[in-house]
Amino acid sequence: TTLRKWEDAAESECTLKRTAGVEQRANALRELVRSLRGAGFEPDAPLVVTAVPGRDRVFMGHTDFPGLGAFTVNATSQEELVAAFQLTADRTFHFLNACPEQFPNASVTAAELLVGPATGRAVWDPDHWASYCKGALAYLFNMSPVAASCTRNTQAGAGLRAFFQSRGPLALPQRAGMSSSAALTTALALGVNVLFDLKLQLPQLAQVDWGEYYLGKKAGAADKTAQLFARNGEER
Repeated sequence: TTLRKWEDAAESECTLKRTAGVEQRANALRELVRSLRGAGFEPDAPLVVTAVPGRDRVFMGHTDFPGLGAFTVNATSQEELVAAFQLTADRTFHFLNACPEQFPNASVTAAELLVGPATGRAVWDPDHWASYCKGALAYLFNMSPVAASCTRNTQAGAGLRAFFQSRGPLALPQRAGMSSSAALTTALALGVNVLFDLKLQLPQLAQVDWGEYYLGKKAGAADKTAQLFARNGEER
């Protein structure tokens, strides 16, 4: 759908059963949508909106690291990050944040993402929030089964504008232990998957966690597996 349709929906009454959680989520989405024109989003171009929870580790540590052979039990949080995505025509990925003073806007060109397979050496500064977005995209462009499709899209001129927000009562805390960085890149992967028509399934999207190797970190797919597969009241 388009931003204009989202704006119309944002001004209408919520028809879902009114609970505190529903109202808080509706308000977060309204705030997101009302911010997008000022962030450069086009009103009549296709728009993807996502909401991704944090991850609470229930049992064990980062046992998703390669070679440890153990297991971990994760749950997702009530708190979440919301984001919006739209294609651009400049072969550039723009990362915008609702709190630019704390999380400065950044960008990366498609050419800058073609850095080859991850070696564990930091290509981007792990202390900058947008580096996690760059690492996730680098995984898609260099190591994923759709690397060629990503390159074809950008060769045709495609880029992306991404706007992230985590504010209000259900804001995802930006601290260690809640996987806010994984929520950030899960939202990005979902947006790119739709707008670039990559057709990745959930298990493949979970592998985008490996993009943190481009930041000099070790990672595995446990965080995104929880965020993508968890369902309320279900064990999986």
